Formats: sequence, C-alpha cells, structure tokens
Amino acid sequence: MLNPENPNVAALLRWRDAAAVQLNAGVEPPELELPVGDLEALRDTLYEAADLAMAAGGWPGRTHRLPPESITTPAVFLDVLTVSSQGNGTVATLPLVLMADGARPVELKQLDRLTMLLWTALEAATDDTGQAFQLLTAGPQDVDLGGPTTVAVVFVVQLGLRPRTLSPQPLASDPTP
Repeated sequence: MLNPENPNVAALLRWRDAAAVQLNAGVEPPELELPVGDLEALRDTLYEAADLAMAAGGWPGRTHRLPPESITTPAVFLDVLTVSSQGNGTVATLPLVLMADGARPVELKQLDRLTMLLWTALEAATDDTGQAFQLLTAGPQDVDLGGPTTVAVVFVVQLGLRPRTLSPQPLASDPTP
C-alpha cells in the first residue's frame, strides 16, 4: 500500500489530480522536474560520444538516440535503458548497439575500428557534474531489426543517478542559543 503521507507519494497524487484537471480541460500538463531528467541527460551525453566516434570513423550521421525502425549500417543506436538499485543508490544502465554489415572480413574490420573509437569516446564521457560513466562491457551479440540478423557489438554503460525527492524538503533551521 502506498502511504499518502510519504512526500513522494503526496507529490505524485497532487500531480495526478492536476494533470486530470488539465487533460479534461484539453490542456497538456506542464513538464515536471523528475529524476527522469537524469536519464535524458545520460542518453544525450552518450549520443554525443557515439556520434563523435562514428564521425571520427568516417561515418557521420549514423548515430541514433533510440532504436531505429530500419538502419543503414554501419551505425550505432542507444537501446532501452534499465534503472536498478545498487548498494545505497540507483544506477541507470544503457546499452549502445554498434552494427556493421557486409562480407564477414569487412564487417569485422569495421566493427574492430568503430569499437575502439566508441570505447575511447565513452571512456571520456562524463555527466553534467563531471562523474564518469562506467563502461562495463562491450561484446558481440546477434541483432535483428526486422531484416537479416547481423552481428553487433553491444556496449553496456552505467551511471549512478543523483537521489532526488519529488517534493521540496523543508530547510532545517539553525538553532541559535
């Protein structure tokens, strides 16, 4: 059961009620400052790093923020993220999928070159506070985007998210003697 006295639950209930009123009036509810902002920034930063790596490899414009419906290879796209609890915090894990195509020797040569460029760019990426992303793995995986299955290199990147409550917390007063 959700406790309506929990500040986050109370904030969600207020937002739900306000959104219902606005939607019934035909008005789009305003954007809310939610922890998902960290996730959007994570995706944006990783997109920039991947786009730089692809351009450095001679393939500009082949980076996708989201999984595409169709793709021209070589290309890289950011896949669906996972958010989980780890230790005392919350982490976001995002896979980047690097694809190449062609005869096997050409495909592997492209993947090797682009893998090292993408690895280098991802190691240099930081969030807006300067926290580095943790590059966990990069390894082969078969990918099917509706056409023939192709080999890809999937990079798994992780970043700790800043804790944030959904409602403002009162400031502690400074007791003066």
